[in-house]
Amino acid sequence: MKKILVLICTVIFQFSFSQKTMDPIEYKNLPKVFNIPGLSQSVSIDCGSSKMILLSGQVPLDPNGNLVGNNVEEQTHQIFKNIENILKEYGG
Repeated sequence: MKKILVLICTVIFQFSFSQKTMDPIEYKNLPKVFNIPGLSQSVSIDCGSSKMILLSGQVPLDPNGNLVGNNVEEQTHQIFKNIENILKEYGG
């Protein structure tokens, strides 16, 4: 399964950079998620016919920057809530 995922990611990565036109990279910090200076919640790369969105390194912080939850389950829910808000911002 891991080999298939790596293969798919590699193909997508190579395809996205094989496009003839690429606009600059866009970094976004949304007020609905959290705001830490120097940290981008998401990165969007316009690859011509498609857009690649990178969401790595999400953390369980609320919009005020406070750590949410006392256990892994609560923190995981907050991370997915943050991811949902970020993807909505991109039209997902």
